[in-house]
Amino acid sequence: MLRWIAGLAMGLAPLSGAAETAAPTRWTFDVPPDGRVTLTIDGRAVTAFVTPGMPSNVYVSREWATAHFGEAATRFEERKRGFALVSFKLATDAKVGPVRVKGAARIASIGLDGHAAKARVQWFETEAYRFADALAGPDALPAPVVRFHLRAPRAGETSVTLPLAPRRWWLATTPRRFDGKEVRFAFAPHFPISVASAAAGAAIASDLGGTLGGETQHVRISHGVERPVRRMALARPLAFGATPLDALLVRTRDYGDASTIAAGAEDDPSESGGDVLVTGKRKGTPPSYVVYLGADALRGCSSITYDKVAATVTLSCMSGDTPAR
Repeated sequence: MLRWIAGLAMGLAPLSGAAETAAPTRWTFDVPPDGRVTLTIDGRAVTAFVTPGMPSNVYVSREWATAHFGEAATRFEERKRGFALVSFKLATDAKVGPVRVKGAARIASIGLDGHAAKARVQWFETEAYRFADALAGPDALPAPVVRFHLRAPRAGETSVTLPLAPRRWWLATTPRRFDGKEVRFAFAPHFPISVASAAAGAAIASDLGGTLGGETQHVRISHGVERPVRRMALARPLAFGATPLDALLVRTRDYGDASTIAAGAEDDPSESGGDVLVTGKRKGTPPSYVVYLGADALRGCSSITYDKVAATVTLSCMSGDTPAR
């Protein structure tokens, strides 16, 4: 299951162009527990996998794009190097750690439940995932309020409302400061274990007493690319009104410097495989402070509601759960 952990939030270069409406009316779209939703793209129906952890653009499979956008969808332009003061072209590529995956994009009308809005649609040489013909997060949908149903609600649940980060970013997140840095948290209930970028892991470790230990694991992030992660234990739990976490995975080589995270007392340096210490920020990969909170953190929650008009996200969860391990 670890190989299903998505670092999509950390793995792809920042994108823009989420679905927007000039004056959104307040209506709610309910996403079922399996995340399967029928969208239309320029009037053509597509089955999408919709979850909070997916991007603010609609991703379609290369096969679907070719079938509906024509042969031009099979051509991926080389990314030109150099500086341009103004560019009118859509950013199209995905970046997973040091690996760049060629992509293409177009603006299309995204339809849902009788409503529609213009948004960016993207596809890639190598599929991000094969869950469905399309992937989408809450910001990719034209609904101003999106409620994700995870399981049946239980007596005794409480609601916690958090701020949504501005929609300039490429997925829906809630911010919290650690070690003076703004760390963005994306809720990803379909991912089994929570995972942080190197920079986010170091910031959290500074405030919550994090230590690295155990063997390096290679986790498939997206587009078939695997990246090294290690387990970070926390002296003080990390919680967002759901199940508190006393550990999470850290991507040790990507998007920041993990060298400041201490080794655990029982850690064997020979197990690190050279993947923990990052001696400097690598050119072209600036720090990204982002964490995907997976099923281990959200196991007590029945729903997550994104109100894009109010700029809030509300979790309905059982309180008092013991830390997830």
